[in-house]
Amino acid sequence: MSVLQFTIEEAYSGNTTIKKYKDGVMIDEDIVSDWALSGYINCLENEGYKRAYDVSTYRTAFEDAKEAERIARERYIEALTHPLYVKN
Repeated sequence: MSVLQFTIEEAYSGNTTIKKYKDGVMIDEDIVSDWALSGYINCLENEGYKRAYDVSTYRTAFEDAKEAERIARERYIEALTHPLYVKN
């Protein structure tokens, strides 16, 4: 039996990219309007597809977020040591 999977990614404003995979090989890629996304996913699931996640994409996003947090923390600490005084 084949393994059928799909991933969901943001395409551009108001649209989503759906990639379909069969046995680990991408077989199709569609851009779907966000208002039609739910129905499209229901059709895929009725055809036997299961949602999957590209772990490397999420790992990269997580690492980027950790770095952004580190930078924000450093800037916040710097701001606390040199606050702006505003005269009312």
